Amino acid sequence: HRRAGDRWVPAQALTETTLDLEGVPVRVSWLEEAVLSYVRRGRLKRAALCLAHCDQGRMLALLRGEQAVGVL
Repeated sequence: HRRAGDRWVPAQALTETTLDLEGVPVRVSWLEEAVLSYVRRGRLKRAALCLAHCDQGRMLALLRGEQAVGVL
């Protein structure tokens, strides 16, 4: 989910991975898809902060259309 004004709406992310958060498995979208979403919404400073933590292979797969993405 993501914030839209004063409420939460379902995100349209198509990628996902599972992270361990203090012993609890949590499904999250790829950071790379979130970065593309930030760019699309004009949140370039936030995208730039995240970019250094992105996986180059995943980012290229999203940009080349090799992996389905819900933000482009």
